[in-house]
Amino acid sequence: MGDEQSTRLLRTPKEGERILAPTRRPDGTLRKPIRIRAGYTPQDEIAIYQSKGTLMRKAAESLLTAGYDPALDEKPKARTAKKEEKKLHLQAAVAVTDKGKNLSEEAIERIVEMATSTDLLRLDASESVIEGIKNLYVSSSAETMESSKSGESPSSDINQRIRTLKKKIRLAEGQLNGDRQNVEPQEERMARIEGWLEEFRFLEDGRTNQTC
Repeated sequence: MGDEQSTRLLRTPKEGERILAPTRRPDGTLRKPIRIRAGYTPQDEIAIYQSKGTLMRKAAESLLTAGYDPALDEKPKARTAKKEEKKLHLQAAVAVTDKGKNLSEEAIERIVEMATSTDLLRLDASESVIEGIKNLYVSSSAETMESSKSGESPSSDINQRIRTLKKKIRLAEGQLNGDRQNVEPQEERMARIEGWLEEFRFLEDGRTNQTC
């Protein structure tokens, strides 16, 4: 029986047929030759089935402009949408707080823009707080000097606000200079923003009093 099978395998193959030579086993014995019939395709060479929708989508992608990558075009949109969503959440949080109820929509929007600006978020935590407070202090000092030059005496309320700002600047700089290695967490950043909102409300109140 084995001789007949070997004779059948060793005969001249038909058109399209192939015969794989015997391979050696680890123990040294030879495996039987394998006859491959005409038209046979190994399983690993069979093309993977793709639905009509998949083929149509690939055909549409092949018609795009050379060098255009849809994935790269979607990234800026996703980043912008995320920034807008964060801005809306922050604006809503500012509006419902007791500190933000007395502010106009324009004032709230300016505070949110300052909080969500890319340059401010990229600064070091301690430096961002110091710079933010210093900017408020400089702006309030400039307004006080302008009112003095124009002959208008600032009210006691404005002077009290300026003294409060100076005290907060000294306290903030002292705390941050003593502990610069710790990274400020997100809750701390939000607390700082609320503090800036309070200072901004003080300055807005003073400016309104001067105008009136």
